Amino acid sequence: MYVWLGIDLDSQLHQLKTVRDNARKQLGMPVDNPNFPMHVSLKISFELADDLVPQLMEELCNYFATLHPFDIFVDKPELHPNISWLLYKPCVELQNISTHLNNYLLKNYNVPLHEYDTDFKYHSTLFLDGTPEQIAKGFDVITQYNMPQKVTANTFCIGLSNTGANYTYIVVKRVVVE
Repeated sequence: MYVWLGIDLDSQLHQLKTVRDNARKQLGMPVDNPNFPMHVSLKISFELADDLVPQLMEELCNYFATLHPFDIFVDKPELHPNISWLLYKPCVELQNISTHLNNYLLKNYNVPLHEYDTDFKYHSTLFLDGTPEQIAKGFDVITQYNMPQKVTANTFCIGLSNTGANYTYIVVKRVVVE
């Protein structure tokens, strides 16, 4: 089973997600699985033996429940040839959570670090799986949208996928903190 960990921003970025999804449809690009939120990932997805997933989910939910809400400030939308995203400013709380998850998963489940696990470029993906031209056109649409200045991290998620392929993850647990 493949596991994904992140922060659900759907309710806060609902309008942006609608604009993005409409642009994706118009450009002939894939649209996200409706069961998967606009988000900030906390760790690159990883594979884990199916029999270990329930235990890990319980441990992660217990950890997420110890956290408190915090603000993440938006930096800017960014365009690259194969992806565009909404980039967030460096955030100590996010880095601490990611570092904790990386260390915990390595020590307790032998989940190796992915090269991006320590490259703290927190973002919400806007356009992926399209041609550079489609991604650039989608990015142009998004830059006309008034971006929020910040989002609040208060809903931590665990998503699962049988294959690990894009658009196959489904959030199976949410932990809302106050």
